[in-house]
Amino acid sequence: MFLDRDGTLITEKEYLSDPAGVELLPGVAAALRRLRDAGFRLFIVTNQSGIGRGYYTEADLHRVNARLLELLAPWGIHFDKIYFAPEAPDQPSRGRKPSPQFLFDARDEFGVDLAASSVVGDKLADVQCGQNAGVKQSVLVRTGYGAQVERAAAGQLEGAVVVDDLAAAADLILRAARRPVAPEAGAAQPPELMKTIGIIPARYGSTRFPGKPLHPIAGKPLLQHVVDRCRQARVLAEVIVATDDERIATVARAFGPVELTRPDHPSGTDRVAEVARRCACDAVVNIQGDEPLLDPGVIDAVVAALENAGMSTAATPLRDPAEYEDPNAVKVVVSVSGRALYFSRRTIPYLREAADRPVAEQMGGFPFLKHLGIYGYRRDVLLRLVDLPVSALEQAERLEQLRALENDVPIAVVQVPHDSVGVDTLEDARRVERWLLGSAPAAAA
Repeated sequence: MFLDRDGTLITEKEYLSDPAGVELLPGVAAALRRLRDAGFRLFIVTNQSGIGRGYYTEADLHRVNARLLELLAPWGIHFDKIYFAPEAPDQPSRGRKPSPQFLFDARDEFGVDLAASSVVGDKLADVQCGQNAGVKQSVLVRTGYGAQVERAAAGQLEGAVVVDDLAAAADLILRAARRPVAPEAGAAQPPELMKTIGIIPARYGSTRFPGKPLHPIAGKPLLQHVVDRCRQARVLAEVIVATDDERIATVARAFGPVELTRPDHPSGTDRVAEVARRCACDAVVNIQGDEPLLDPGVIDAVVAALENAGMSTAATPLRDPAEYEDPNAVKVVVSVSGRALYFSRRTIPYLREAADRPVAEQMGGFPFLKHLGIYGYRRDVLLRLVDLPVSALEQAERLEQLRALENDVPIAVVQVPHDSVGVDTLEDARRVERWLLGSAPAAAA
């Protein structure tokens, strides 16, 4: 497998010489891991004319490559060799693409069967290089310059395949090679390799705000704002609305997948679990359906925490004195490794030496954390939890997550800088609408 570097693996930046500027394109690490696990040898073949033009040096190139390898190391990815042509287009060159010379070198050095190999890149020279070497497949990705090449050089792409990105290229190549990738039994997959779906449980009935999911805010139903936010997360393969109400389902089908559930679920988590049982996925994020300003980065962080835990959630610094003793603002204390020790509607921990002081002073004496109502689960953990009986602490505090702690399921807690903004009343909806329309802030940062 021969890969271009800039625009295919990392963000295209003109004459990149600073390792700090190296950014993996979305899905690249997962795609490379799948190819490596399926037995493909990986090579980079890259033109680096900036060296010949004097914009940077070979030493700069090696530092950039070292940073790329550093970013991929957690995924167990390495390249058999990185070939590069330092010459400018007007300089004699042995291997500058579209020359296939480096592919012939790999054949001779590593015994690569070019007739069974593929070339993937975002430039016409990449496609032509593969064709000149007689590889099985030359693939143009639309990342980097690829979309521009597809439009401008369509007549020169005969015999090549055009796909959106490296993940799609990997799918194509694995299917053609008939090498499906299955994780080892019991092995925990890194988050980027997991298929993670976001599920939003939605009820029509609400004591304080009936029909809340469908209430219009800035021209769209509240629920649609939540779905749109979720789709901005990098890690979700799909976003599904889970509801037992046909009124919600009818509206929600206009903007995404919907799963109808039983009407007798005691909690949103049970509703999410019913949908998760039907879905082929590795992990699930349970997302509140009344938070139209949800930060997609929180979803990404919660899923990332599943690498070393079966369950995860988020918390933010407690800033509002009005929430210090508010039982609806759940507090959490965590261990030094970021695991939840306990959740409570009480203020925890109790500051013995400052208990008689004003709330503002107590808040200044300890970094209290407010729990945010978003949960990530490994699928098997979620399905096991909902089959367990309600626990004593869960019953006492009316907090479902305590069932996990009482049954020795560790919960990873990611700390994020911003609070969530929920819609519980009509006035909340109006406040969010003013913010979305740019006339007022919704919450302090």
